[in-house]
Amino acid sequence: MDRDEFRDRIRREEESAKKSPRAYRVRVATFAGLGYAVYLAMILMLLALLGGFAAIMILKPGVWVFKIGWKLGIPTLVGIVALVKALRVHLEPPSGYRLPEGEAPRLFELLEKIRTKLGAPKFESVFLTDDYNAGVLQIPRWGLLGSRNFLQVGSN
Repeated sequence: MDRDEFRDRIRREEESAKKSPRAYRVRVATFAGLGYAVYLAMILMLLALLGGFAAIMILKPGVWVFKIGWKLGIPTLVGIVALVKALRVHLEPPSGYRLPEGEAPRLFELLEKIRTKLGAPKFESVFLTDDYNAGVLQIPRWGLLGSRNFLQVGSN
């Protein structure tokens, strides 16, 4: 896909989101859910494989069976651990000065007004940074099950 095709695709997706926001959210959630389903299927497959190795080692004991079972079982177990670790994302909250609501009540009133109008999630904290930029950082809690939202505002 070249740059022009990419831009066309983005434009079509934006139009689709404007026409039917709910359908667009469902499509995005389904796509994300399929990604999690692939990981879950891989983990279940590796667990079944590990169980099979263990069953063979118990039902047909022997030196060669043990050697082969361990040589295949340990990499399978490592694969399971790697897949589970890949699903767990740990991000640190932003750095900077955490602005208490009492220090800038008008800013927080304005943010709440904008948030309500846009239907956006509430910010957990607002941070002042040294950057010449502003942005929102969303840190997932448990994958698709919510996130923590932080606003970063450049103060220089």
